[in-house]
Amino acid sequence: MFKSIAVRRAQGAQTIPDPRQATPAGLRGKPVIGPTPCVAGCDACVAVCPTQAIALEPVRIDLGRCTLCGDCAPACPSARLGFAPDVRLAST
Repeated sequence: MFKSIAVRRAQGAQTIPDPRQATPAGLRGKPVIGPTPCVAGCDACVAVCPTQAIALEPVRIDLGRCTLCGDCAPACPSARLGFAPDVRLAST
């Protein structure tokens, strides 16, 4: 029993001080639409979306259809679509 206590003490603290402030690597939170304009005639984000959750003119995202897959952000050449680090609506 004393050996296990010594091992546990050597490991140090194993808790996150404030879980609401934790942002794990690879976190994709709520999808956001940035202020930069889209490239004329571009529909790359619409074409890559597996659930057709993105619509153009004006650009909008249907959160009921969005699966937070993250395929739209790298496909957008103007970097208009992205993901906020908001843990209330998140996927890994």
